[in-house]
Amino acid sequence: MNELKDIVLQLAEWVGDVAPELWAIMLRQALVQGWQSLFGATLSLVLLIVCIKGLVRSWDSEDLDDVLCIFLVLGAPLSGVIFIACALAAIGRLVNPSYYALLNIVNMFK
Repeated sequence: MNELKDIVLQLAEWVGDVAPELWAIMLRQALVQGWQSLFGATLSLVLLIVCIKGLVRSWDSEDLDDVLCIFLVLGAPLSGVIFIACALAAIGRLVNPSYYALLNIVNMFK
């Protein structure tokens, strides 16, 4: 508990004069990170859709390319996991950027 108190006091001293500017910068950075995560989620969703369409087409086809099938079978779950991770990060950062701005400021002192 004393360690947290020391960190907060050190933070208060350091931030003193530059608090409004620092807060605006960190808030904007949290929003930028949210938009980056949303972009990553969009790209991974497109990849997921392409993989699923490719799997459906290759499933019906008699002429299967092994390398393509392996890529599609591995790509679909991987892009699904990446989509979920990026979407959750984007939602958190875009809905509550103040929390992530504060978290970034606190992490400067660790």
